[in-house]
Amino acid sequence: SAVQFIEPVWTNNEYDILHALAQEICRSGKNDHMTMLRWAARHNIDIDFVSYSDHRWHHRATPAHSAHHNTTGAYPSHFWTQGLLQYYLLTGDRDALEVATALGDKTIENFHHPELRKIQWGFNREIGWGLLALAALVEATGEKRFRDECDQLADYLQQYDRANFKGAVNLSNGRPGRSLERQMIDNGFGYASMIEAVDRYQRVSNRQDTHLWLVELLNELRRQTWIAIGEGEIPSLTNMVSHIMAIGYERTGDPDFLAAGMVSLDNAMDHGTSSLITGEVKISAMAYRSLCRFLGHADRAGLLDRFELPGLKERRTP
Repeated sequence: SAVQFIEPVWTNNEYDILHALAQEICRSGKNDHMTMLRWAARHNIDIDFVSYSDHRWHHRATPAHSAHHNTTGAYPSHFWTQGLLQYYLLTGDRDALEVATALGDKTIENFHHPELRKIQWGFNREIGWGLLALAALVEATGEKRFRDECDQLADYLQQYDRANFKGAVNLSNGRPGRSLERQMIDNGFGYASMIEAVDRYQRVSNRQDTHLWLVELLNELRRQTWIAIGEGEIPSLTNMVSHIMAIGYERTGDPDFLAAGMVSLDNAMDHGTSSLITGEVKISAMAYRSLCRFLGHADRAGLLDRFELPGLKERRTP
């Protein structure tokens, strides 16, 4: 029957494809992605977001990605506000602001619930994505409750005793016996959000202690990236380590951050980038986060010339 030709849509806004589309509109100054952004944003608002539910954690929240959205919970590591807020600022669609604000409030509700706090609080992606969602709300709305929560989350991360962390992080590539910083590189998909979140929070708060803490962490993550590369475990682009390296370069000006990120890019280009061209929302958003900041710095540093076709390079040479 004709039904078999209708592709089911089972993926929601994981890793924030709205952010990727909106960021590209702002970066390029072109409207090429506006229609897709509008469709995706309205799907996120009208379908993914639950306006009312008897289930406390589904009410005014976005359940985690799944084929059946109502069979799983809703929690901060799967809330995204950046793209919704960018869409709101581009279009004035106040529904997007309402949903983003609700997700910020649900994040705060999660983090202040005594039982959930025991589960969620740690040096992990719950705090990372939660801080990023709230920092974007501070930037867009200036609401005090979001800024106060950001302060608490940032203080928690800065005071966390990373050196005495034992065991494996609760992510797919967690490995006991490795330092927390090495596991952050092994699981960059779960920790790039934390680095971006602290970076954005620091730019809003202008806290010097946060800047110094972040630089120290970034330098250790760069060191661990080179160790991973030396052991043959080159981070994939979708692991978003290149995003961490871009932020490290911005914070320090040290070109070694770009060199470390270029290994992932070289490896991807050498083995083909077909895995990034899947049409899947999640992979597209991860790849965009991996590259949007890194490629700009690499291009200005002249590191992308190696990928030019020789014939084109010769034609462009005066």
